[in-house]
Amino acid sequence: MNPLRCNLRGVSAICAVVLLAGCSAGSPALEGVQSASAVESGLTPLSISRLAAMTMPHYVQRPVHPDHGQSWMSKKSNGAKKLYYVSDWATDDVFVYKYPQATLIGKLTGFAEPYGQCADSTGNIWIANFEGSSIVEYAHGGTKPIATLTTNGTAIGCAVSAKGNLAVANYSTKAGQGDIQVFAHESGTPASYSSSSCYNLWPPGYDKKGNLYVEGASSGVNAVCELPANGTSLVPVSFNQAIVSPGSVMWDGLHITLTDQNYGSTQSTALYRAKELPTGDLTLNGTTTLTDTCDGAAADVPQPFIANGRNTPTAKAVGYVVLGGNIDCKSRFNYWAYPTPNGDPILSIGNAPEQPYGQGYTTTNKVKD
Repeated sequence: MNPLRCNLRGVSAICAVVLLAGCSAGSPALEGVQSASAVESGLTPLSISRLAAMTMPHYVQRPVHPDHGQSWMSKKSNGAKKLYYVSDWATDDVFVYKYPQATLIGKLTGFAEPYGQCADSTGNIWIANFEGSSIVEYAHGGTKPIATLTTNGTAIGCAVSAKGNLAVANYSTKAGQGDIQVFAHESGTPASYSSSSCYNLWPPGYDKKGNLYVEGASSGVNAVCELPANGTSLVPVSFNQAIVSPGSVMWDGLHITLTDQNYGSTQSTALYRAKELPTGDLTLNGTTTLTDTCDGAAADVPQPFIANGRNTPTAKAVGYVVLGGNIDCKSRFNYWAYPTPNGDPILSIGNAPEQPYGQGYTTTNKVKD
């Protein structure tokens, strides 16, 4: 391990763990290669499998052995202020770990291809059910769902605003085109928004003002769309950085970040930190690349999640660690230092789920950033 990483602000606790363990459409910049078909309707099991493969550039079909057991949480979860959750497509489970120790303390069952996740201001976690066309809420450290909301398509990810609105992205719907569904105060009947500029959608992200951004693809062109706070439509915005293969969007405490699963066609993931202009357009403000050692330098992370002292988007200081499963390699889940660029993992957990497609982080901390 590089000892210099222990001097990075906010990662000293993680370094200690490692040492102890021995371890807008039309903008030319947005044009990229996207092999995904823009039309996939019906949402049959076969079509859903095809859609899943379309959400990532390096999809590898691996054996699936669904778990039919009960959800559980160990006594070690009692009083744990920081947890992270990992969606596993091999078992249809969500594994729960204590943070930063990477200790497995629980497992949530009963999902159908769980994908992206998001946290609300209280520390509850929402988990998107890709095949199940729903999104499920659990209390921090809880084992039983406290809410289940039905979506009209393949739910791929979500975000909760500082005011408590829940936005769910459906990669595709029965009609074909994906959409954003917003549940006011995390409940009730959602309002739906779509755009031909962002036909297929990845996990969205709110900024601190309630503007929602999402990456999408349509007819071979990758784009960024925005649902402005109090807005009535999903509209394309420009971004002066090419996105080769879309991924998730999230708030890092200071910036809206956008994921590229194939940064510069290098087959590795990058997070672009973007400055928001009054028009809603975005300009690049920095890049964090995620590399790995298990498959050369490649790391494909569809939904990198930035951990912070608070839950997003209430965080007011930049996050310090990226959590993510590298689907290029079986059973690979890492911590990367953030926002420092060009990083190999500072920690890889040894008991990782086989197919980690999404992750989320929650905290009950009430301290200042």
